[in-house]
Amino acid sequence: MSETFRTNSQAYWLAWLQEQGVSAAPVLSLGGALDHPQTEARQMLLVDADGAEHIGTPLKFQEEPGIPNLRVPRLGKDNSAILTALGYREQEIAALRRAGIIHSG
Repeated sequence: MSETFRTNSQAYWLAWLQEQGVSAAPVLSLGGALDHPQTEARQMLLVDADGAEHIGTPLKFQEEPGIPNLRVPRLGKDNSAILTALGYREQEIAALRRAGIIHSG
């Protein structure tokens, strides 16, 4: 099948499959998926107050719409909480910070 599909373009094969009544769609790269018209139709790209793009939620309930949090945490903001949960003591975390291993957030 690979050799057969290589004989024509993706557009050709998609049109051919559609003519045959076969439900088919290409596997897209991330860039191709983000540029796909369906991505815009599903309102999957959101822009925050700073102009940064985010991928929205694919779940679209009429009565309970998804509310994405577009806030991006500061670098290192949660380091202490994560390391504490992993069992690090405050003195160890401070030493990692002084050594430049983790960011202070």
